[in-house]
Amino acid sequence: MLEAVVIGLIGMLAIGEAVRLPHAQEFSGVLAYLIGPGSMPFMLGAVLIGLSLALVERERRLRRASGESGGPSLLARLSAARSSVGMYLAIAGVLLFYVLLLGTLPFPVLTLLFFLLFYGVNYAEQLRTPRVLLRVAVLSVVATVFIAYVMPLSLSMPLP
Repeated sequence: MLEAVVIGLIGMLAIGEAVRLPHAQEFSGVLAYLIGPGSMPFMLGAVLIGLSLALVERERRLRRASGESGGPSLLARLSAARSSVGMYLAIAGVLLFYVLLLGTLPFPVLTLLFFLLFYGVNYAEQLRTPRVLLRVAVLSVVATVFIAYVMPLSLSMPLP
């Protein structure tokens, strides 16, 4: 539940900052914030708030199904967090790899490598099966096509 609250707050902060950025003066309402420098932070903030609400609803359903009124103890949460620190460090390493190589390799190639590594880290324990390998490959290609080709065309702005 705490994760959902933090994600929601970050989303609200992103939307708050996006509203302060310059936007298209010829439009009014929400459409004005979807055109201009504040468009990406606004959209990302909306997505984060949506994800936060989805996490809250998921937690609520899980608690109702298990009959719990409260969540796991603080000690149980700390133990789970400690076991996942290695995964978070691996994801941070993949992100650092991506940022450091940005500009040295063609953007679509680097983005594909990033997603292959990112999904590889997330599915590391199940990578032995061909089905999971195929899932990682398909997710990586779809995400790369979206980020490298669909977004620049739909937003009419070049990416690196």
